[in-house]
Amino acid sequence: MKRIQMVTLLGLAVGLSTLWAPAVAPAATHTVNPGESIQAAVDAAAPGDTVKVMPGDYTEPAPTGPAVRITKSLKLVAKSKIKDDIRVRILPGPGQTDGIVVELANPGDPDIVGVQIKGFTVEGFSNNGIWLKHVQK
Repeated sequence: MKRIQMVTLLGLAVGLSTLWAPAVAPAATHTVNPGESIQAAVDAAAPGDTVKVMPGDYTEPAPTGPAVRITKSLKLVAKSKIKDDIRVRILPGPGQTDGIVVELANPGDPDIVGVQIKGFTVEGFSNNGIWLKHVQK
């Protein structure tokens, strides 16, 4: 085969494999307003997504354990303005001992990398406000 034909075939093969390669979905933002569930937005988020929580008080409906449980890499951002006393507060519901817990979904899973939690006031929980287990920077 001539050199030009080989280069053309190679270029065509690379181009087609790029076309058929799965596209990486861009990170999405999920917005939570007062009266809605932070946990539901966290559950709906894909790894790399952002969950943006608007100012207000939030009590999650989980009957026991943490109010919010995160098991994947994502950003959980409260739209608080502390100096203006505009806060996003997570308060305990009945039986909840921890506010936000970041932990593996299943024992033996790889550590969670890249979780960010910012701007929350977590108060009133008997054990922990925010607890990270098996999390890397």
